[in-house]
Amino acid sequence: MGEIDLNKLRCLVAGFPAEPPRTKALEQKIQIGAGFHDKWYRSQKEHWLGWLTAKSRENELDEKTFDPPRIWSGLKCSPMLFWMAEVAGAEASVLDRLETVSIEAARVKPQDGNPHGVAFRKILPWPKVEELLPARPGIQTEEVAHRMGDEALERLANHVPLYRRLLRARG
Repeated sequence: MGEIDLNKLRCLVAGFPAEPPRTKALEQKIQIGAGFHDKWYRSQKEHWLGWLTAKSRENELDEKTFDPPRIWSGLKCSPMLFWMAEVAGAEASVLDRLETVSIEAARVKPQDGNPHGVAFRKILPWPKVEELLPARPGIQTEEVAHRMGDEALERLANHVPLYRRLLRARG
């Protein structure tokens, strides 16, 4: 396993901007992400925080093993993945390629799902993201990151009742 665990990733995510310009433009271009298809989140940052908090709670309750590489390998939302690439500091040429595959995937499936994540990860696998992240400024404290994650998980659970069971597991 790499150096970045769920808790550290949540602290990193909490410190990044909610709506970096290229991610926001991609969402508008492909009509997927915050503001589309009745999504529960208001930004990809909130999407990440809710998802990381949910997976952390599932680890605790169900004794499952969700770590950042496993989470990354299962994501199917181009804007969510693109947000991470942008805030992690991927080069403009990499972001250009990721935007192209995201647009192509949206033509195949105009909502998130396959082939969005598969095409994306061919260009930017988790080890490359993990190399970029520690060099980024803005990490939040665990307290702030957990609070932000709890708030995001609450929004998710209010929208998708399946996740309500995770609200009781404050950890």
